[in-house]
Amino acid sequence: MIGATTHLEVLTLGQFEVRRDHIPLSGGNWSRRKVNDLFKLLLSAEQHHLHREQIQEILWPSSTSEQAANSFGKTLYLLRRALEPELVSGKGSSSIYVHLERDTLMLIPARLDIDADIFESSAKPLQAKMRSRSPKERANEADLDLLNEFDHLLSLYKGDYLPDDVYEDWAQRRRDRLRRIQSWLLENAAELAQANAQGQRACAYLQALLEGNSADEQTHRQLMLVYARMGRRSDALHQYQLLRAALREELDATPLPETTELFRSIQAGRIAVDLIEPRRGNEAPSKGATALVASNRAGKPHPGTPSLSADRTSPGPGESSSASTTLASNTNGDARRVA
Repeated sequence: MIGATTHLEVLTLGQFEVRRDHIPLSGGNWSRRKVNDLFKLLLSAEQHHLHREQIQEILWPSSTSEQAANSFGKTLYLLRRALEPELVSGKGSSSIYVHLERDTLMLIPARLDIDADIFESSAKPLQAKMRSRSPKERANEADLDLLNEFDHLLSLYKGDYLPDDVYEDWAQRRRDRLRRIQSWLLENAAELAQANAQGQRACAYLQALLEGNSADEQTHRQLMLVYARMGRRSDALHQYQLLRAALREELDATPLPETTELFRSIQAGRIAVDLIEPRRGNEAPSKGATALVASNRAGKPHPGTPSLSADRTSPGPGESSSASTTLASNTNGDARRVA
């Protein structure tokens, strides 16, 4: 059994921090860049295993084999003592967190609480449960419990993996995999919320998806439709303007014909209002998605917002200039209710 004094908590989502007995490591050996990088490499590797030669090539690419081997040995020594200050010096000492065996360096996950590992492993049972559902399965009360499971998992995703290492190739594979899991959770939660007349929750999930990719036209289109089905026509039309701005700024593109057709249908009032919001207090908020939107949006505008002023004076397909101006004035409050 691990003693309380040897417990390590590793935070990698939205920040990088290692806590020993709930106190963040800082200073001393831990302040050395290579010591941090060696630990992050192991966090990012498959099963947290990596051959020493791979590590040497990544961390000391310009060094000779002998120099890299020496640097590896010194850095490993410092890492072990940064994690375990009480570790006795000498060949007989062994770390309970980092183990070297036959030139393969590995972390001992059982000794560490790694948030990315917890998020990834916790998502698997829910993914299996959703995949086993019949596409024709009708909405029921158990779905609300499922949505709560989604919210719990989404609350674990505090942000992108190792955000200070976005340009490091060795971190990208795991970062992308975790993003895909988060996107899958949001997409499926939004679909489940709509099937259970949870319009506000569906909006929160879709907005969180757009925080990760503001030019995702399919998600914009889904959000437009949900707004329209909820009777929030001005929000739906406003979302189209946000999409136009995002596509123009990021891709120098315009909306697809099917998106423009949906815009016109909403504008003409041809979308049935069949996703009625329950009375205030009856629909549980999506804590996981709304928390994610809030944390991601800190200091960052809603997707498309920077150029919205231009779109408000530039009418969309089938929209007059006066209609565009009215849209601008009518959506100032509505469009931000879900956020």
